[in-house]
Amino acid sequence: RVGGFFSYVLAASCSGWPADRSRISCLAHAGWAVRRALDMGFERVYFNIGSLTGDEVEVLADWMDPEEKVTMCVFQETYNPEAYSRFMGRKNDYVPKSDYLQRIQSFDNWLDAGFHQVNPGFLVGLHEAEEDLAQLVAHVEHLVARGADACMSVPRLRPALGTSTRSKVKDEGYIRLIATLALMLPQVPIVLTTRETQEFQDTVLPVIGTLSPGSPDVSPYRRHGEAANAPESSQFIIPD
Repeated sequence: RVGGFFSYVLAASCSGWPADRSRISCLAHAGWAVRRALDMGFERVYFNIGSLTGDEVEVLADWMDPEEKVTMCVFQETYNPEAYSRFMGRKNDYVPKSDYLQRIQSFDNWLDAGFHQVNPGFLVGLHEAEEDLAQLVAHVEHLVARGADACMSVPRLRPALGTSTRSKVKDEGYIRLIATLALMLPQVPIVLTTRETQEFQDTVLPVIGTLSPGSPDVSPYRRHGEAANAPESSQFIIPD
């Protein structure tokens, strides 16, 4: 429960198939899950996906009304095309996420279909943070000018398990980045995940809009008991 409403975060695992029946079927499952969450009374739903073409948005639109608070999250990783290709691979029809321009266009496709809620962002530390920050601001300004209700995510790159626990971007620089975003786009909430320690969360809490529970593992949540956070299967260990 954050900011007076419950949020439902859906990780839509649809980024690894070409635009065929397999991907369309997966998108339909994602739409069904969003519909279930809305019918259960969640006031806002965030779903995270690799990219969305106009035709794919239509599949999801069968399950929800554009006026419902459904936020599409597509995190650009980096706005630098060369760095993006280096880390995400060359453009490949079987990997929609590898298409740099299609990934960015997902937001306009979502807005073209009448939806309003969007959540862009980049992975802080993957490329030059200052460059990505400027590109994110320009991107958000473009979306807001189109009538989008936007929020921004700037998760910090976490070290791989078995390596140094120190982040490439130190706390001071990360705080400056978050504060700069809050100053330049005060009307656009910043989303911070619980990848960060409780102490860091408390430090930046006055300038962020939402705390999102970071999902370290594959399907980590259970009806009973704690979320899985195992070194053998997690992307990273959640300190909170």
